[in-house]
Amino acid sequence: MTNRNTFVRTLLAAGATALSASAMAYPSNNYTNMIPVSEAIAHPAYNANTGDQNPAGLVYNHGSRILADAQSGNTNLNNIQFGGDFLFGGGTWGGGLGVNVDPNATGGTSLTGTYGVAAHIQGLSTAIGIGGRTGLSNASGTTLNLGVLIAPYSPLTVGLTAYGLTGGIDGWGGGVGFELGHNAAFVVDATTNTKLDTFLLKPGLWVGNQKLGLTVSWGFDVGNGAAVPNPISGKDLSIGLNALLGRSINWQFCYQSIDKLYTSLTFDL
Repeated sequence: MTNRNTFVRTLLAAGATALSASAMAYPSNNYTNMIPVSEAIAHPAYNANTGDQNPAGLVYNHGSRILADAQSGNTNLNNIQFGGDFLFGGGTWGGGLGVNVDPNATGGTSLTGTYGVAAHIQGLSTAIGIGGRTGLSNASGTTLNLGVLIAPYSPLTVGLTAYGLTGGIDGWGGGVGFELGHNAAFVVDATTNTKLDTFLLKPGLWVGNQKLGLTVSWGFDVGNGAAVPNPISGKDLSIGLNALLGRSINWQFCYQSIDKLYTSLTFDL
C-alpha cells in the first residue's frame, strides 16, 4: 500500500510539473500578443483597446509600449484615421490608454479616447478585461466591452466577450484557440446577437515564429436572424501580418481585421 501511495503521489507531482512546464512554455511573447487571429476573441493581440478585440488581451502587456496606427474603412484610402496608444503592464495585469483622430469626420476633426485594463487571476488561470471608446471632441457616446480569456498562456485558450455594455449588451462572442506546436495555431471564433438565432463563425490559421507571423481567416453566417455584431472583421477573408523589426519594434498589417485596412508600429520602451 505504501508503494502504491508513493506511486500516486509521484504521478500527481509529475502531472503538476508538466502542467506548470506547459504554461511556462507559452509565455506572453508568443504569437497571441503579436497579432489578432480570427475575430480576436480567443486570441486577441496586446493592442486590444485598438478596435473591438477581446479586452482581456491587454494582459499580454509586460512593461511599456507606444503604438501608432492608421486605418481606413475602404481601400480608396479617402477616410484614413490615425491613433496613438500607451500600453503598459506589470506581469499579472495590463492596460492601454490612447486617442483616435478622424480628420474626415462631419463637422471637422474628431477625437475619440480609447482605454482598457485587464488582470490575470493566476489561481483560476483566467484573465478578465474591460475596454472601450468615448468621444472627446466632435464625437460623442461611449462603447464598452467585457472579455475573458481562460488559460491565456496555455496551448488551449478559450475566449468570451460581451459587446455594448453601456447601451445594453448587443452581442456575444466566444472562441477556442489550439496551438499546433510553437509555429502554428488554429482558432475558431463566433459572434451572435442577443437572440442567439444567427451566428458568424470564423475559423482562422496562424503560422510563424517570434519574429514573423501570418494569419488567414474566413467567416460565414449560420442562421436567418438579424445581423450579428461583427466587431473586428466580419465575413469573408481576413489577412494579418506582423514582423519584429530589431528587438523593440513590431509592425502589423491587417486586411479586413480591425478595419478594412490597418497598419501599426509598436515601440517597446
